Amino acid sequence: MHFSAIPALLTVALTITTTHAVSLIDALNAAGATRFATFIQSDPTILAAYTSPATRTVFAPTDPYFIQPLSRRATNPEKNALYQATNQETDLQSLGFVPAGSVVTTELTSNQLNGANQASVSRKVSAGNSTSKRQVGTGVTMASGLGGSVSILEGDISYDGGLIHTVNGIDSSFDERMFTLPEPISTTLTTAGLSLFNNLLVEAGLSSTLDGSSSVTVFVPSNAALAAASGAGGSAFLQGHIIPSFVGYLPLLTNGAVFTTQSGTTLKISITNGQFYVNGIQIITPNNIVGNGVVHVIDGVSLIGTIRGIVS
Repeated sequence: MHFSAIPALLTVALTITTTHAVSLIDALNAAGATRFATFIQSDPTILAAYTSPATRTVFAPTDPYFIQPLSRRATNPEKNALYQATNQETDLQSLGFVPAGSVVTTELTSNQLNGANQASVSRKVSAGNSTSKRQVGTGVTMASGLGGSVSILEGDISYDGGLIHTVNGIDSSFDERMFTLPEPISTTLTTAGLSLFNNLLVEAGLSSTLDGSSSVTVFVPSNAALAAASGAGGSAFLQGHIIPSFVGYLPLLTNGAVFTTQSGTTLKISITNGQFYVNGIQIITPNNIVGNGVVHVIDGVSLIGTIRGIVS
């Protein structure tokens, strides 16, 4: 009698264990992301990617924020889907604990990042952070292409393959209901209203070259900053705002770090009260993800000496 009870006890134990193993699709449905779940299941390639053991975290738009067709820019649903998933198991604390945020390497491949995949960058919204949007949901946002970002509504929803964070589209300027796919730098500058720097690149014959480069970080002065800096322009000036062969998402810009620009000048990073500066000039809009790196908008020009040289 004693031994005959063992199979029954094992059955009960297995049943309890299985009960906690919620599938991705079931977890999405329970989290209010049923439309996203349907979208995943509609494409065998996307479904295979999302149910692969390699996928550990999924960023899922909830039903009010997921509309098909995705948007006028979502021409490749598979790419959009891969940009919403990562093989890193990133819980909410890791995304929002560090003021500068965390770099999340997604499953979207790129041929312009020296073998690395595209990334999204988290940031914790706080009242003292002038560059952040108002707090929504958990207060953590995820930056993507064309200056778009979404807010994490609810985090750390477990499923049998990892974690789900539900997101909205409230912070995006382009009606995206998913992460905005990164575009070339020239397209990003035009869309983000950084026309003066973009025009200078075109005039100097550097626009196409920059778009075709691999792994770059560009510090772009705002239109107001450039308008106030008379004489700004020329290849040396523009290249002095570009760091080659390095994708410096904000979390990777450490206090005191020094980088050499394409013009051979140096840029030094400093952090004061959670605000990031390059050569003493504040980064006002960080983490504009582009096809070949990242663009940070700054509120001044980083090469005053070069400007004076051009003027003279």
